[in-house]
Amino acid sequence: MGFQYILSSHTEKKRDMGQRVDESGQLSLDFLVGFSIFMLTLIVASSMLSGILIGLQSKKIDYDAVAYRTGVILVEDPGEPNAFPNVVTIEETDQWEFIGHIQNDQVLRFGMSQYKSSPKILAHEKIESFFDRTIYPDLSDYRERIIFGDYPYNFNITLKRLDGGIIKTVGDPYPLDASYGYIRRVVQVKDPSSSTVDMYYYELDGGNGQFDMNVNFSELVNATRGPKYWVDPLKERVSFTLDNISGIKDAGALDLYLKSVRLYFLSVDLAGVESYTPLPGSLDLIIDDVTPVKSSDIPPSGVIVNDNIFMEFPPGYFIQPSKFTSGDKTAMKFRFQFDPSTANVTGIARYQVAWSGLDYSPPTLNPAVLEVRVW
Repeated sequence: MGFQYILSSHTEKKRDMGQRVDESGQLSLDFLVGFSIFMLTLIVASSMLSGILIGLQSKKIDYDAVAYRTGVILVEDPGEPNAFPNVVTIEETDQWEFIGHIQNDQVLRFGMSQYKSSPKILAHEKIESFFDRTIYPDLSDYRERIIFGDYPYNFNITLKRLDGGIIKTVGDPYPLDASYGYIRRVVQVKDPSSSTVDMYYYELDGGNGQFDMNVNFSELVNATRGPKYWVDPLKERVSFTLDNISGIKDAGALDLYLKSVRLYFLSVDLAGVESYTPLPGSLDLIIDDVTPVKSSDIPPSGVIVNDNIFMEFPPGYFIQPSKFTSGDKTAMKFRFQFDPSTANVTGIARYQVAWSGLDYSPPTLNPAVLEVRVW
């Protein structure tokens, strides 16, 4: 009996010790694995939280960014393709504002700045081409060249001249009762320049009746003056007036007769010899503010001129004739031949950027506001 009692007591003691070991604070392997997975999941979820919240943000912020980017492209970029200054443009495909009239799908990007170095100075011809819906009839033509991306944004672009000029707009009517992205840029519109020659200063008794109007490209695109005041005859409108024609009329003549007008381009042969090459074709001129006259229609006896002669050439007019020129020596001249028996004149005037017997009107920079709305 005693032996059994001792054995039973010993067994109970071992059972009690086993229970105390199982109830200790040590972590099991299963718990450690589960806790590690939980912490890893929490870290991944935390890193993804910012991306999840992006979808909850206002879409107006995204639209504002698109409107801002579009505004920068339009007012700070010259577009593509676009020829650099002082580079002779041989083909119309070197300028997007001209290629659009031929094949608008070759235009890669819109931009109304004249040059990359003159942001916020908008070129007159680029403005006209950009807002011309006969060239770009589909709004998708604009989305692909100023907004980009696959999202079908609606947009409205408006240019308002502060001098009371015509307001130009393109795009969809913007919603008045809904939010949209918006950017407003203050710019300057570079209007074409012009020249007025007072013929009184070129009166010369016994002259041969010949008068030249020289246009030197390197003088007009003058780096010391900066692109704001450049005149690029290949890209911009060129116009000039021979005023006060009566100042060269011979005292014994009843009328002053203009016999011909010819355009010459400076050419350089392989030996480096420079000469002016007469170009075929007819030039339009307005005599005494009446109906335009073609130079080819002037009779041998000439046409009567008593007041002034006005000539205007649209942007791109001289691109094809520029093939006759060479490098940075691009120049041309208009030769007016008057009847020497009725005119006392022999002289040369220059279309230039400084007054020297020539009344020159530099390019006018008119303030304007460009507004871009995207939604």
